[in-house]
Amino acid sequence: KLINKKKLYGKYTSGYFIDIGVKRNLLKFKKDYRKLFEKPAIFLDRDGVVNEDFGYVSSKRKFKPKEKVLKLLDKKYSNYYKFIVTNQSGIGRGYYTISHFIRFQQWINELLLKKYNVLISDTKFCPHHPKFAKKKYKIKCECRKPNNMMIKELFETCCIIKKKSLFVGDKLSDFLCAKKSNIQFLSPTQFLKT
Repeated sequence: KLINKKKLYGKYTSGYFIDIGVKRNLLKFKKDYRKLFEKPAIFLDRDGVVNEDFGYVSSKRKFKPKEKVLKLLDKKYSNYYKFIVTNQSGIGRGYYTISHFIRFQQWINELLLKKYNVLISDTKFCPHHPKFAKKKYKIKCECRKPNNMMIKELFETCCIIKKKSLFVGDKLSDFLCAKKSNIQFLSPTQFLKT
């Protein structure tokens, strides 16, 4: 049913495969997994990098992909993990909910895979703002860029080659986050020249 609804995708590969249902193979996989899956990552701000930034983009109608960036991600950076790392104070301000953001981001991820062959490995987002958010979201946090907690979490949970990784962002907060994370920063214009 999921295949017919185009909700499930598959890809033929001649790469590594191991059946971890066998204890001997599971132990081998635990020993080898890091070198098998380790690769560089591209950390992408969303609004202004992946799509045009019209302010608090939260609907299909407002979503306009940045075609050149997405085509380059597919063409030149296909062997990189791709992560979206985005401040989403629209949640904290009450413009949309976390569940709405998650559904919308899933739609974006499906579109990027189907139309541009760009697989987003994970999305990290910060709903907080220290001044303009409401109630529990009105805090000074460690996840909101320019802080780099979102990047740190990805480094802790994913097999990323840090020295070859990039951060593509369009704001000073993105630049500072990349600097704190000790990874190379590129603006969208610089990225398109790579």
